[in-house]
Amino acid sequence: MTQRRDVSARHTGFDSALKAIEELVPRFMENEAYYLGNEYPELEARKDFIDKFFTALGWDVNHDLQVNPYEQEVKVERPVQTGRSQRRADYAFYRAPWRVRIPFKHPTG
Repeated sequence: MTQRRDVSARHTGFDSALKAIEELVPRFMENEAYYLGNEYPELEARKDFIDKFFTALGWDVNHDLQVNPYEQEVKVERPVQTGRSQRRADYAFYRAPWRVRIPFKHPTG
């Protein structure tokens, strides 16, 4: 998984990932009431905070490096089978895209 190492190179180590995440906090706090209100769309929350959070952790959320759809470790709005019905996970994370799926559903969705 050479590509995974390339993605992680954006934030080398814990300290730089923590710094990137810490930069999101004051940005959120400045307009917390708006961000927690009903007027703030989920799509904007993803773009403004959630994608940046996962990118800081080393995931290639925007597929900047992992352009082959069969090798991408992150899928957004991925269909997930739950019993007899099918739902959409906000994010699906793959350690190896063809082996293990780690779905993530936003707690408010």
